[in-house]
Amino acid sequence: MTNEERQREHSLLEQERKRVPELFHTEPLLDSPEMLRWIGIENVFGEYPLGHIKYMPQDFIVEEIAGDKTISTVDVEDAIKSLEGEGATFYGELVKVDMTTFSAREELARILGVSMDDVATSGLKDEIAITSQRISLRKVRDIQKITHIGDEHFFVKNITRGKGVFKRGDLYGNRFLIVVRTQEGISENEKTRIQKELAEISEQGFWNFFSFQRFAAPRMNGHLIGKHLLKAEYKEAIENLLFFQSSREEPYFRRIREESRQHWGNWERIGGAMGLFPTRFPTELQVLRYLIGHPNDFVGALSTIPDQVRLWIYAYASLLFNKRVSQAIQTGEVPSRLPFMTSRYPADWELYKDFLKEDGIQLPSPVYRTFSFLRTPSFVVPPAIPTLQNVEIHNIHFLKKMMVIAFSLPKGAYATTFLAHLFQISSEAPFPSEIDTKIVDARALLGLGSLTPVFDRFRAVLERLAEKRTAGGR
Repeated sequence: MTNEERQREHSLLEQERKRVPELFHTEPLLDSPEMLRWIGIENVFGEYPLGHIKYMPQDFIVEEIAGDKTISTVDVEDAIKSLEGEGATFYGELVKVDMTTFSAREELARILGVSMDDVATSGLKDEIAITSQRISLRKVRDIQKITHIGDEHFFVKNITRGKGVFKRGDLYGNRFLIVVRTQEGISENEKTRIQKELAEISEQGFWNFFSFQRFAAPRMNGHLIGKHLLKAEYKEAIENLLFFQSSREEPYFRRIREESRQHWGNWERIGGAMGLFPTRFPTELQVLRYLIGHPNDFVGALSTIPDQVRLWIYAYASLLFNKRVSQAIQTGEVPSRLPFMTSRYPADWELYKDFLKEDGIQLPSPVYRTFSFLRTPSFVVPPAIPTLQNVEIHNIHFLKKMMVIAFSLPKGAYATTFLAHLFQISSEAPFPSEIDTKIVDARALLGLGSLTPVFDRFRAVLERLAEKRTAGGR
């Protein structure tokens, strides 16, 4: 998407927010018992005070840690590090804000005139955050284009030349700098409790549940689509993608989905309605573009979004993992690791047989024969997943109504799951009026340097988001 298209969408959204403000109110994503149960976590966490995260992207900094433990920071640095050497691949570090990894890859592919498959990362990073991750670029014919890649939402730095390509999972983990905001002041007793919890977690680890991001937040329907796919219900999977409604999505967009449902099969009409908001319906629009030319080819439509299909099946498998760990915690017999449901080994499926039977799923699923991209060894036989996860805590600092913390997690572990052992987490808008909305430099508070340069680099985006927060929007 070009800056012009993004700005056009932004202008339309602002007009609509002023015209029908009541249709842009959402419920906060709160890890209440009901929401945790929706993703398979039950009777695990205690009653903790509310902690609000992601008030602004400045509150959630994610920096990728490579296998050799080097860190891709969010620091503003030169685009080119060195273009000497051999190889058809360019390597760099992608720093982004208010943008999904999928959208960033799509935009980079457009700018460079290559396929999205030629823009590779080792993993996905949060949208409402400032994140940095390694990236590889192939089949770039115009080298001049890579010297100034970026726009107001992202930039690429430290570009070098080499051979190979990044693959999913080619990383050690991530370093986090997070601001947790509270409605009430953090008392000395609370500080003592948090410090005690952190000491225990540092020694024993924390329960390694898959968090909300795994389930296609904000609608939280990724596992539902995954279940349809595993049952070879491809039409139903697309219906869920297009029309499923959640209280976490603004009523304005839920209304578009509901109205579109009445025109099933008229893909051009549905695409026209959703096409006004390409950043809100990116995956839907990819599917619709294919269906316009191939009206009843649901398998073909899903084949245009292989990464999403993988993630939806992973979401369903993650639901079963969470359910199985919750069960084990209640019985007091928790294995150190659990295989993933996508394993090709029937013995691994036995651990989930009751859940699979309840959902009407028989393994092996025909979905693996239908989509060849699902038959890669890393997908079908993922490593067993630890039920307890380690964390390296670097520093912590308390303000009156904020906790600022720096920590590192191995790949596959969720910062929000770790924080759920300290607070009842509420993420993203709307935010209660009682929180302190002052923007802080987490690095500076923890004595780790400063984030001011990257805040300045993304100033235009951050100022627009600040306006939305002031108005109570996402």
